[in-house]
Amino acid sequence: MSQKSTLLLFFVGLFHAGFGQDIVPIENHSVNALGQVQLSIQGDADKYYILEAQHSPAFEWASSMAMGVEGTMVISEPGAAYPEDQYTVRAYDVATPGDLDGDLIDDVAEFQNMPTNAPSTASTQPISAS
Repeated sequence: MSQKSTLLLFFVGLFHAGFGQDIVPIENHSVNALGQVQLSIQGDADKYYILEAQHSPAFEWASSMAMGVEGTMVISEPGAAYPEDQYTVRAYDVATPGDLDGDLIDDVAEFQNMPTNAPSTASTQPISAS
């Protein structure tokens, strides 16, 4: 990867990590029968939400994404549940989506094209025009 490409991906990741999102308060933390976390938040239909899980003091990653709905909504992840303080939920505008994985395909487009693409996994295949 060229130095320019690396720098571009760094700034895209920095933008996604530091700007354009709001931390959303978690209203309820519960665990389902499969041991997975269920976090209740207040959502908006013009937002999408990224759930970040802190797996250790030095390792935090985006573990799931959900499109917003008006009012109370639940966001979860497929892995085993952690205590509430190890989760952060961030809201992003659907109209100006970020690019969590830095592959130059925005999060909403990747979410809509799953499983071919995924917001947290750099794509190797372009989204086909439909």
